Amino acid sequence: MIQVIKRFLKNKSGTTSVEYAVVVALILIVCMGAVQAVGQALNTALTNVSTSIGPEASPHKPAAHPPRP
Repeated sequence: MIQVIKRFLKNKSGTTSVEYAVVVALILIVCMGAVQAVGQALNTALTNVSTSIGPEASPHKPAAHPPRP
């Protein structure tokens, strides 16, 4: 087992794989942060639109119609 570990530590081709894995992990972290920021901005924008329209346009509440003559 010790010889396998020594061989692994001497092998430099694994270093490239580890470097790629670190780069991919960093890219994923940046992407997750960007998606979260965009999601928060979109939520704020849609909340503003919903507030400006008012509760009359809510899909959860039927719109009030004037009575028919």
